[in-house]
Amino acid sequence: ACVDLLSVLNLFGKPFDGGKRMDHGGPQQHQHPTEQQQPYHQQHPAMTRLYEVHGEVASLGPQVCTFSGLQDDRDYKRLERELTRLLLQVDQVDTEGKPELQGARKRAAQEVEGLLRYLEENATHPSRAVIEEVSDEARQLVDDRVVAPQRSGGTAEINDELVDALQVMVLRLTQVKTEGRVPLRKARYRALTRLCAVQDVIEGRTEAAKRFSLAVCPGETQQSPALELMMRPPCFSHSFSVFCVFRYDLGQNNSIREIEAVRAHVSHLRDGVLRHCVMGDLSFRPKAELQGLLTHLDQVDTAKNPCIREARRRAVVEVQAIITFLDLREALARRQPGPGEHPAHRAVWLVLGSLSDLQAQALGFDGKRVDKSYILLEELLTKQLLALDAVDPQGDDTTKMARKQAVKFAQNILNYLDMKTDEWEY
Repeated sequence: ACVDLLSVLNLFGKPFDGGKRMDHGGPQQHQHPTEQQQPYHQQHPAMTRLYEVHGEVASLGPQVCTFSGLQDDRDYKRLERELTRLLLQVDQVDTEGKPELQGARKRAAQEVEGLLRYLEENATHPSRAVIEEVSDEARQLVDDRVVAPQRSGGTAEINDELVDALQVMVLRLTQVKTEGRVPLRKARYRALTRLCAVQDVIEGRTEAAKRFSLAVCPGETQQSPALELMMRPPCFSHSFSVFCVFRYDLGQNNSIREIEAVRAHVSHLRDGVLRHCVMGDLSFRPKAELQGLLTHLDQVDTAKNPCIREARRRAVVEVQAIITFLDLREALARRQPGPGEHPAHRAVWLVLGSLSDLQAQALGFDGKRVDKSYILLEELLTKQLLALDAVDPQGDDTTKMARKQAVKFAQNILNYLDMKTDEWEY
């Protein structure tokens, strides 16, 4: 049974850190104020108010932990304002001198303060300043050499010196240390993608930029507006200003077309798997077809393009998730525990049964992180992690390994859910 368990759990692939959960470089979530062992005070007005504050904090937490901007950004000011308001509300809670209520209020205040601190640390981190500095230099360089000359009717200075300067900036960005912080990684990735897109256009795809400019501005005969849009600061519309030319050009890219075709086929297979799962039918097992899609994705030429690489990686994770789901379902169906099975090993399999049901929900989830269904699903997955943590192997090596792999499996489901909702785009 252990061999089957390990083979199933290892199929999921490397975890994907989407950056939403607060235990990945962010402030730790504290136990809910009403979950303390003092039932007498659970209906107390003070505890009720703390419960309401905790709910608001829970909704702001994901936004704080994925915010990758600066202090002068509108979203930063909004988050700071909301968290400060909650902190004041916590301070105003009347505990009537009861130690239990005082402790709950203190924990609630620490939770809000932790988010405020995390928000500020990432927005003012030295690495974040370096990312912004390089981005500003790139924008200025493109404006001076390409945009400004064409605006004045002159000729853009597109030469080897410009190409080399952009490459140096790309290398500087890749060397920025993020310390594993999700907001810093997102800021660096966004800046790199923007810069690589401009570099790609300048080096050999100026015609694509020109076609894009003519498409969005039929009366415009120059291509400078497209490059100018690409180099705008992130405070402008992200999906339009950062990736506009690159996405337009990617639409003509055969590799992207292949990946999108695979994703459409994967979506169809996933729907079929989930539909048969609801009916309790395990006969629909398109594993060979899914493995073929993995082979096809492996052969897609990314041309060292960061966006194409990321698109392919995400498609691979989607395929691996379905394969893992199918194999775990089959393993659960054919499992026949003997009378001598270790109780802790049986407990791990019980958790895996619950995780299989939750993975089905994750595969079928199509929403946003702020949705109640997302928050509930994440909480249920976290509870399964806690259940695994409570399993005592009692020195049994087989159970230890099984529990370790089950924990990794649960974390991978959370990572997959993060990936589906992190709003990434070409």
